[in-house]
Amino acid sequence: LEELEESIINVYEDIVIKERKWISKKNHPKDYAIYHNDKGLVDGNAYGFLTNCLGVAIFGFPYDEGRSGKKHARNVKYENVTLHDLQADIREVVTLKRADIGKHVTDALGGVLQLRTTEFDYPFKPIVITDNDDRKAEYIGNAVANAQIFVAKCILKGEVPTDDLHLPTGGNKINDDIVNWVEVGGDSINPERFLSNLTSKLVPDENDNGYVCNGDSMYHVNKGIVGFKIDNSDLVRVNRAVVKKMVNHGRPGSNLCGEYDVSHKGATQVGYGGASVRGFSFSGSKRALIKDSSVSNLVSINGAVVGYDIMTNSSHIILQDCNETELVALGKWGQNPITAMDALGARFNNATTKCQLRNPCFKQTFATSGSREHVYDSGRENKVARSVC
Repeated sequence: LEELEESIINVYEDIVIKERKWISKKNHPKDYAIYHNDKGLVDGNAYGFLTNCLGVAIFGFPYDEGRSGKKHARNVKYENVTLHDLQADIREVVTLKRADIGKHVTDALGGVLQLRTTEFDYPFKPIVITDNDDRKAEYIGNAVANAQIFVAKCILKGEVPTDDLHLPTGGNKINDDIVNWVEVGGDSINPERFLSNLTSKLVPDENDNGYVCNGDSMYHVNKGIVGFKIDNSDLVRVNRAVVKKMVNHGRPGSNLCGEYDVSHKGATQVGYGGASVRGFSFSGSKRALIKDSSVSNLVSINGAVVGYDIMTNSSHIILQDCNETELVALGKWGQNPITAMDALGARFNNATTKCQLRNPCFKQTFATSGSREHVYDSGRENKVARSVC
């Protein structure tokens, strides 16, 4: 734990005391590798406004669960609101999973054990293991991972009281197999030192490589940037709202989990979602009117951009006299089989019902590696007008 304390002190020295813009790569290269944030932006999901039912909003875009679900937000009103210049650089944190308990691997406080973390400047250079190939990769660790393993070992040995309110232990999913693998790292004569041996123990299925994708460092589902995120809400009124100049700098999804539809158990959308941008999203919501509102200059460097996204089983959502212009899906890193890179003015997904698009003015959608459409509707009983301007 002294290593972690020293690492934090080093960062404090560079950023706070010396008032540097970044951590010194020359003086503190290990800390730079862990914490460097070149743009100074949030690296997790970013929302301008969020309404939701009672409870957290950390998993996928929700469905309306009817009477069995939690109490919805009701009678929500936004009027004459302008949201601008929201940016993020969302990072994916791939985690191990354990077949014996059907869960992902986290420390005692729910933080993901980040074995597959790479240097920011060199996204294919690992910093916790020696190689990207699990058959060659050995544990070398860093200040954060070493601390997670140390605490887990203490818990497994019964050295942490289970009733200690300052360190709850129930969240720990780092087991003896993981600790033993860490401790043989660098032992050149021990065949158990390679990561592939560990993953085969954690997930014996030879068709499963043992990873979970599409999450962040706390195993929240990556959903990207959303201007107005309206989840599990009823009787919503949005009048003269403006969303403009939003950028998601995030990278495409990792290929470690293969070409998946859903990797993270909490996700509700297909593929990787962390690189996307949405002006407005409605999920599990009903009876909403969005009127005289607009989205413009929304950019995703490596994902999809949607002006108005009506999702999951939302119903009776009405877009009236709404505008869209300059939605850009750059696809900088090229096509990715699990990361959509479309540019869409309005999208009504397949579980939506009885929604309406009235008198829209949609123009200027641009996508280099995906499709671009002003209006996309795969729902049921929706009444969708095409762009009229």
